[in-house]
Amino acid sequence: MSFVIAFFRRPQSWPIVMIPLGLLLWARLAAPALGQASLNSYAYFDSPYRGALPAGRSGEAIAEQVVIVVLDGLRVDASRQMPTLNQMRAHGADRVLLVGQPSLSKPGWTVIGTGAWPEQSGITSNSTQAAIALDTIFLAAKRNGLTTALVGVDTWHQLYPSGVDHDQTVSQVILYPSTDQAALLNGDRAVTSLALDVLKTKPNLVVVHLLAPDTAAHSWGGVSEQYTEVVQNADSQLARILAAVDLNKTALFVTADHGHLDRGGHGGQEPIVLRVPLVSMGKGIRPGAYPDAYLADIAPTVAVLLGTSIPAHNQGEALLDQVDASEALKAARAVDLAQQLAARYEAMLRTIGETPEIDRETINRAEDALKAGRYTEARVLAEQSNVAIRAQWTSARNRRLNRDRLARLPLALLLLAPMALYLVWWKRARWNWQAPVIGAAEYFVVWNVAYFVVQGYYYSLSVASTVISGMQLLAGTVVDAIFALMAAMLVVGVLRRKAGAGEITRDAVNTLFLVAAALAVQILIFYVAWDVVFITYLPDLNWGFKYNLDVLQTTAFWPMTALPLAALLPLFALLAAWVAKLVVRLVHGKLPSDDVLSVPQHK
Repeated sequence: MSFVIAFFRRPQSWPIVMIPLGLLLWARLAAPALGQASLNSYAYFDSPYRGALPAGRSGEAIAEQVVIVVLDGLRVDASRQMPTLNQMRAHGADRVLLVGQPSLSKPGWTVIGTGAWPEQSGITSNSTQAAIALDTIFLAAKRNGLTTALVGVDTWHQLYPSGVDHDQTVSQVILYPSTDQAALLNGDRAVTSLALDVLKTKPNLVVVHLLAPDTAAHSWGGVSEQYTEVVQNADSQLARILAAVDLNKTALFVTADHGHLDRGGHGGQEPIVLRVPLVSMGKGIRPGAYPDAYLADIAPTVAVLLGTSIPAHNQGEALLDQVDASEALKAARAVDLAQQLAARYEAMLRTIGETPEIDRETINRAEDALKAGRYTEARVLAEQSNVAIRAQWTSARNRRLNRDRLARLPLALLLLAPMALYLVWWKRARWNWQAPVIGAAEYFVVWNVAYFVVQGYYYSLSVASTVISGMQLLAGTVVDAIFALMAAMLVVGVLRRKAGAGEITRDAVNTLFLVAAALAVQILIFYVAWDVVFITYLPDLNWGFKYNLDVLQTTAFWPMTALPLAALLPLFALLAAWVAKLVVRLVHGKLPSDDVLSVPQHK
């Protein structure tokens, strides 16, 4: 008892209690709440850009029907091994599209049907159960009195509950009852059979979704034999669809929502994931090879072919270079698109509190050129207006981001202040610093080697879909942090084996402080840059992925109810010191003593 009283009477002993206690409270209460709040605000992003907008002008129809076939998870290289698709390439238009962030299915399906990127649509993950709250190609078709159809898994119905006349979406459990190869092949055949029945009714707009390639890539990898066979089966289904449409009246598009890593997985920014094919042929399609474009460009291109208004929330470009129509028609639709984009970005600027006035002088000049029959000039001016509008948005967005960052900086510095004061106290108390610094460095070396080298992960959302489940990644991150913390305590114990118990305990606690402080600095840097709850913008998702791992590592200080690790680790350091001293004495032929656990005497 006298030892305990003497211990707590010394001011320098208080950190030994307060720091572990603070880490335990953070790990058990604050860190899980922070991580969940950040994850929810991303996965269920409540986009402020979804306000209603008036429909623009319709135009002259080029094709009677547009059919879009979405081959989920189709890589560009795999698409070039598909005989039917290559036949379409030879007689139609071929290009690569870049998908947005995150490169996930629901966000991709939303971009295809709206032309709006995830930050504007609010469809930012596969977890969301919300319907798209924007204008769509289906709604635009209905405004023109056209008929529409949707065929595939019922998740599409969740996103597009309105504007669809022939909804042939079926539960994924029914279409694809398991993930074995036979079920995947049969599932795509079943979807195609439904699509052929729908095509007999001759709807003007049809979207067909084949899921099997994505599931195969997740299960066996993007370069596996199983994936190749499933893709070839999808090509056979495409041949059935191609045979069922009249290319003298129909424009047929084949594309994907995202690609896949070699080992399977997507969601991040890897080139193989971001690049997808767009092959189109038929009525209104000019054959040829074309430069890369964007997934958001599909929606306005479909609107041009069907003669509907451009979806009001669209952010893409109509691919007029591959549209086979008169120059007058293409010029008119280019001007329509410029007007639509001006209205869209004006509303977005207003949402972030920026001056909403778009410089419409170039658009007005394009309108004048169109009326005067100067069609090439009208198109060029319309395209110049689109470039200027997007540049204005990018500049305004960056200004708003920087203002918000400056506003968050004082709080970040305030939160860092106690850590800085403790370091000052540490220096004035002349405590040992070598062992804690080396121990903290050991933590980060061990954790990063486990993450990057042993498991082969990196900072990308794609990593989360390469493991069996996201829970496996989360659990592995915490387990690695636990072992890294134990390794740090082992280093401290060995280095300080000649010191007394109080000094070893203090150095162990200071090591925990340095690890926590280093993680806190990284978390606060992200907070300043992007905030931790996302209201107006989505963060850089690779950086956001790292931020979540940083928060998750801090939960290792109390990972389970019965394991208050931050309080136990100093004891582990003491044990390591005792064992190290025992080994040294045995090596030198001496008996062990218990002085490693003695309390140092202070004058």
